[in-house]
Amino acid sequence: MDAEPLCDKARALLDDEEDRHDEAIALLRQALAVREPSAVDLLARAYLDRGYRHEAIELLGPRVRAGQSELALQLADVLTTIGDFERAEQAYRIAVAEGDAPAMNNLGILLRGRGRLREAEVMLRRAAEAGDERAPAHLVAVQWELYGDPEAALATAQH
Repeated sequence: MDAEPLCDKARALLDDEEDRHDEAIALLRQALAVREPSAVDLLARAYLDRGYRHEAIELLGPRVRAGQSELALQLADVLTTIGDFERAEQAYRIAVAEGDAPAMNNLGILLRGRGRLREAEVMLRRAAEAGDERAPAHLVAVQWELYGDPEAALATAQH
């Protein structure tokens, strides 16, 4: 017997060449109601594929507040796309507290965009040390902005 029959059907609909997202969303709402483990991730994906950002936030937000930190990065990224930078920063910090290197990188980018370059430098350095492959390039850019010194940026780029 299949452990996630509704999610499996919905996944196939989401991956179908035809646009069958509405059918998948209906199935995933049922899957959520019966607590199939993959339902939240798949429903968030379906919402985002459709451009339903607010629905994704309504789905993810309460779960992150309830302690599902594995959803925090996804929530933060969605909040960033709608310009809710305060809540995005809070969600990124939840993911960062769990050691999520991509969240560290994305938070560093957010801080840079908000003019908080010293904080961005610290976060991007942490992301790079945690293994995020994108972080060193962002760190070099922040150091260039912060210090205007090609030597410091070059030294970072070479490590």
